[in-house]
Amino acid sequence: EVLGLAGLEGAGRTELLECIFGVHRPESGKLYLDGKEVHIHSTGSAKRQKLAYITKDRKNKGLFLRMSIADNMLAANVDRLTRHGFMQFREGRQDAAEYREKFEIKTPDVNKLVKQLSGGNQQKVLLSMWISRHPRILLIDEPTRGIDVGTKVEIQKLVLQLAAEGKSVTFISSEIDEMLRVCSRLVVLRD
Repeated sequence: EVLGLAGLEGAGRTELLECIFGVHRPESGKLYLDGKEVHIHSTGSAKRQKLAYITKDRKNKGLFLRMSIADNMLAANVDRLTRHGFMQFREGRQDAAEYREKFEIKTPDVNKLVKQLSGGNQQKVLLSMWISRHPRILLIDEPTRGIDVGTKVEIQKLVLQLAAEGKSVTFISSEIDEMLRVCSRLVVLRD
């Protein structure tokens, strides 16, 4: 399913996702995965549990703008693409090319710098980075903020497709119409 976290900006939506993903330590509460309590104390432990967090701040926290699409993909998958201490660059570039095509990132090749892409294509690179890790649970914060309508629809369809493939998605958007279109259930946070 796609679980929507609704509420006003500042209600704690982003902070909740960041606590689940290990960016911040929660003050209280418990986290369960497959019915068992898990303790996620860092982003690394969240990744080991097959969680992915797509931040709303793609330019400052999500992407390496001065690096290529391929290098961004490699950076997100260092643990997955390292064997016997060596980075598998060829496999990483193949992954990047596959996701460029799959997500229809508008660029002739994966060597283009991310800062040279439109906002919508940058967002697709960010989604590619995390989805290429094959997570079970995706925490997605404002994925369509600041992008054109066509790309917005593509990303909404992608989120629905991921849920149909059996992934669990938690989704934040400030647009209630988008939440109603994409989410199976809504949880409203306040204060």
